[in-house]
Amino acid sequence: MQIPEEDPWDPNSTLGTERFNKIQSTVEQRNYLYPGEGFEQYRLRRYRELLDLIRSRKKVYLDTKFWIWLRQPESSPEPNKSYRLLILLWKGVKSGKVFCPVSYPAFTELAKIYPKEKRLNQAKLMDTLSLGIGLRNPFDISESEYLQTIVKYQKQLLFPLWITPVWGPVGHIIGELYPTMPPLPHQFMEEGKKIMLEAGWIMSMQELAMLDELSENKPKTAEKINKVRRDYPRDGKSFKKLFEEELHGALDTNTTHIEKAIFSFASVAGIPANELSSLDQRHRNAFINLFREASVKKRDPEIIPSQRVRAALHAAIRMDDGRPFRENDLEDISHSSVAAAYCDLFFTERSFSELLNRSAVREFIPTQCSITHNIDEAIGLVERLCKI
Repeated sequence: MQIPEEDPWDPNSTLGTERFNKIQSTVEQRNYLYPGEGFEQYRLRRYRELLDLIRSRKKVYLDTKFWIWLRQPESSPEPNKSYRLLILLWKGVKSGKVFCPVSYPAFTELAKIYPKEKRLNQAKLMDTLSLGIGLRNPFDISESEYLQTIVKYQKQLLFPLWITPVWGPVGHIIGELYPTMPPLPHQFMEEGKKIMLEAGWIMSMQELAMLDELSENKPKTAEKINKVRRDYPRDGKSFKKLFEEELHGALDTNTTHIEKAIFSFASVAGIPANELSSLDQRHRNAFINLFREASVKKRDPEIIPSQRVRAALHAAIRMDDGRPFRENDLEDISHSSVAAAYCDLFFTERSFSELLNRSAVREFIPTQCSITHNIDEAIGLVERLCKI
């Protein structure tokens, strides 16, 4: 594959000019179809169209191992079966029956692949099978899940509230931001935001793959987790107890995102932004208890699903006193938390397939997702899903 020499986002390059013209044309066409539509309505309509597409297909999530096998089937452990799975998925995408979403953890692991030619080949395959659709970064997903829970348990809400979905175009899986510049004319800002939205909509994994991994000296999270485990042994605690501890700990460290969800709800309810301040410990604990009780006691599958999966996996690993936490467990948990929560099929590593299929873990996570590490099972699942 020839790596492009031009930056597609450089306005002075040919690619950059073509990119901007395409974005501007899309905005103009949609403005013609929906005259007078402001940015929020424009964005809402765009996302509703995306969700309609997502609902019409089954979602097959591949972890990095499977993407590598499909990128280069001849180099996989079982080339013929890898080719078979690739063809099945390609046919399923072409027929409108499935798609293979990407995600923020898929992006971060893609950035580690060298040489860059292999990375771009994998990104090209991701663009084809994902239809340019992905799951957002874990912070945005958390805030969306918190807000959905607050809305669900807020009985006084008398009007529907649109919540930004966990799904988005590839260009929004890292983040979706729009500037606020009051001195500029309102209409100018509205049209500028539409252009920024469409810029994210046409971005591809191949473009993201051009970015190199930025951080070199990452903290050894696994070492810190294992030290805590040594300092505070499991001491016979049940899986349920460990799950509650892991979930509570995750919620306690996510208070910033809980606050953002609460303030989003408050602003829609008409509370001025200048009347909002950070939560005190009492209110913070009240919301943490709401999320924990809804997850543990009611086991509502709609309540913070990705965070429940994450807590369940940490608890399952802690149950095995002889199994240390490994650094690559973090990536596998990141994949698993969104895949098991929001997809129909999940193909992953053997160790996490076995963890996620344990009955104790299944009690606390959504159960509609079929999970396997075995390529024969993966082929059979896709065949049944697509009836190919």
